[in-house]
Amino acid sequence: EYQERLNLLKDFYNDSIIIIDNFDNGEKTLDELRREKEFTDLIGLNLHLIFTTRYPVGRKEWEITELNQEELLKIMKYYLKSVSVPDEKLYELIEAAGNHTLTVALMAKTLEESWGMVAPDMILEAFRNASISENSFPEVVSDQNRTYKQEQIYQHLKVLFNLSGMSQDEKKVLSCAVLLPQGGMDVMLFMECLEKEEQSVLRKLVAKGWLRRQEGNLLIIHPIICQVCREELKPSDEVCQGFVDNLRRKYDKVDYNFLRYVQMAECFSNAMEYLEDKNG
Repeated sequence: EYQERLNLLKDFYNDSIIIIDNFDNGEKTLDELRREKEFTDLIGLNLHLIFTTRYPVGRKEWEITELNQEELLKIMKYYLKSVSVPDEKLYELIEAAGNHTLTVALMAKTLEESWGMVAPDMILEAFRNASISENSFPEVVSDQNRTYKQEQIYQHLKVLFNLSGMSQDEKKVLSCAVLLPQGGMDVMLFMECLEKEEQSVLRKLVAKGWLRRQEGNLLIIHPIICQVCREELKPSDEVCQGFVDNLRRKYDKVDYNFLRYVQMAECFSNAMEYLEDKNG
């Protein structure tokens, strides 16, 4: 499988950029990782490579910092079309979210899409009740603060998920979206595998920010949101059966290009991993 993916990358043009996210390993230094065969394989591809890491590298590097609160305020106001919230309250929400961009955007969309059913103080109170103590993480762990931040983001997204008041149809579509490949799936392919009454629900979930439609007409679910959905919805064979069956029929009959077949195969692989029925 590794060699197949490496060969696939060899077909990319020389002006392509490959991003290796979180180039970290708790048991090896970055210098040791750079001596791995896989690293040498990637360098040999003759493509542009960007590695992201939270540790100093000592080579050509750029430091990427978090957005400041004024920039995050602009993001919130961009999504708040019909709901009026004072700036000081928005800053309070941004502070409570730990300045995390995804959480800030989802808070704004939750306020906007709830039609006044969710108020800023409801979010703040729920965040306080769900907060985790930074003291619970041992200081001997080198990435203690990062672990705390990830746990905090996860808890905050769970709060927003439960406050968003999703319908059963929305929860069903999200359960199917848990099976999406990490690189996304063609929007029309995903939509055609849903029942007709669920297809309009997909648009609502994109508007609410739980799913994302990006360039190339790909439907994406953020890895942290996927984790929240798996935990909160516990996708079952019964709920996802229609989606998986429709996808299987398309795999058998439709002449898609190679990339579409890869997307389908990854969906089936996720179904095998996440759903109870292993016979698919």
